[in-house]
Formats: sequence, C-alpha cells, structure tokens
Amino acid sequence: MTEEEKDKLTCDEVFALYLRHVSKQVNESYYRTVLRFVLLYRECLNEYGWLKRRDHYHKAYHRDEEEEDEEGNPPVNIDDYDEVLSKLKKEEQQEEREENERIERIKANRRAAKIAKRKKLQ
Repeated sequence: MTEEEKDKLTCDEVFALYLRHVSKQVNESYYRTVLRFVLLYRECLNEYGWLKRRDHYHKAYHRDEEEEDEEGNPPVNIDDYDEVLSKLKKEEQQEEREENERIERIKANRRAAKIAKRKKLQ
C-alpha cells in the first residue's frame, strides 16, 4: 500500500485491517475480546469527535446558546450552523419518538392481552 493510499484510509478501514491482522494470530476467544475493545474504542472516538466538532462551532460563533449578544439578538443554536449535527439531532429525535411509540404499542398490547385473559377466565 502506498503512502498516498495509507493517507486516504478512514478510521474504520484502519480498524478493519488491524482486526484482520489480529485474527490470524490469536484464538477466537481472544479475538472476540479485541473486537469488543476496538468497537468500544471506535464508539468513544466517535462521541468525542462529535463533541469536539460541536465545541469548535460553538467557539467559532463566540456565544453561549443561552445568552443574547451585545445587540440583544437571540441565542445562536449551533446545530443550525452545522448541517451534520442538525441532521443527526433530528434523526436522534425521530428514533426516540419511534422508540416511545413502539413501547406504547407494546404496553397497549399487553393491556389488551390481560383484558382478554381476564374475560376468558370469567
């Protein structure tokens, strides 16, 4: 692999190459441990990266989201200036709504099943 190709590798690709290399040298049990570590490490990097990105945009606009500026303008919502963060926030909110709806459907189904069971017993 050339230096140019190495420079273009994504973090996920580097992790995949590492895991492939490790898989050839260790037993399955240890490989599972390494895999779990790499996945958790990737998740940690991802969370830290998004927080740093948000901080960067926050500092770029020199304002707190809760404070008005010197001219009395309303607070800046950093998510409005970062399309990626905005999109992720909307997706997260949508997933949360869907999960809440799913939970409510499950609860309703359980209540209906209990009622039907009671009617059968009577």
